[in-house]
Amino acid sequence: LTAIRPTEERDSNGSVVWELSCECGNTTYKTINTLKTGKVLSCGCLYKQTRSDTVKYRKDLVAGTSISNIVVSKRLRSNNTSGHTGVCKNQLSKLIDFDSTAENHALLVNNYDWMKEFSFLDFARDIGKCITVNYMMAKDSVKKRFNGEGDGMSFTEFTYQLLQGYDFLHLYQEYNCKVQLGGADQWGNITTGTELIRRKLGAEAEAFAITCPLITKADGTKFGKTESGNVWLDARYTSPYKFYQFWLNVSDDDAKRYIKIFTLLDRETIESLIKEHDEAPHLRILQKRLAEILTETIHSREELEKAQAATNILFGNATSEALRSLDEATLLQVFEGVPQFSISRDSLEKPFVDVIAEVCKPLNYAPK
Repeated sequence: LTAIRPTEERDSNGSVVWELSCECGNTTYKTINTLKTGKVLSCGCLYKQTRSDTVKYRKDLVAGTSISNIVVSKRLRSNNTSGHTGVCKNQLSKLIDFDSTAENHALLVNNYDWMKEFSFLDFARDIGKCITVNYMMAKDSVKKRFNGEGDGMSFTEFTYQLLQGYDFLHLYQEYNCKVQLGGADQWGNITTGTELIRRKLGAEAEAFAITCPLITKADGTKFGKTESGNVWLDARYTSPYKFYQFWLNVSDDDAKRYIKIFTLLDRETIESLIKEHDEAPHLRILQKRLAEILTETIHSREELEKAQAATNILFGNATSEALRSLDEATLLQVFEGVPQFSISRDSLEKPFVDVIAEVCKPLNYAPK
């Protein structure tokens, strides 16, 4: 979620300068403390806006927690959120500057810090009384669950909009946050926050919600997943090579959309790339540019070059020097899914044809 607040400053045109903040909720699960590719969109919105020449922003990112983590014990949860905050900061620092000495540098805070001492009775008394059950039931996300979509809704899930709404209230009071940005599926939770702010602080307390559409593939399926699972920003869970391959393998239709969403290329450059791609689709010009930009942004130039070298090896375009420069982990990933056979060291002394015959014999293949 992102928040915007006005400052006392004015730009060269006399317009009010606004500051921008973002709450980046943890959409991961109990054992994965990292962010998925979809988070690049929200942070990309921040990144694009902070490059504006006429608007000054401050990014206050709030590392939250998913509904699945609420039931974790206090000790485990405390360790989990502190660790998750550090991981988030490391990943998001590729897009947003946390180390700047400027007044409007990015700030990462943890909502566990203001929720950990909030007892259930205190929350029910101070927050629960402000939002009616009728209001919560009217949310589309709740109605769908009660009308047979899925397996119903637990009490924890039902009340989560209050928890997220309280985060907005806290941001508003502590940081003067005015607007929150999130995915379209978060509209109900964000507007619960705007309503909570109005009811707690009065009608003059204005707060706003902005959502961006959820990204899907051209065939309507979920973005950010492959046959082997989610695509993560953390190299521990999705290597730079696999990350590069994910973007390299998107469809032509998706590449034309994603190049506009996930990069900062200007309109003329994008239109030129699309035209060049349409003239020779087999060269996958759009996919390669997309993969290059995002792999370098999320990982590094060095990791991008390794991924490109590994890709060249798979298609037989690599030099012996490139092959020797790859680390073992990346080299093994190149051949994932490729049929592999083990042979003894002694077999290497035999003629090549005999080695192939030995490997193919169990498969009833005859060497030719």
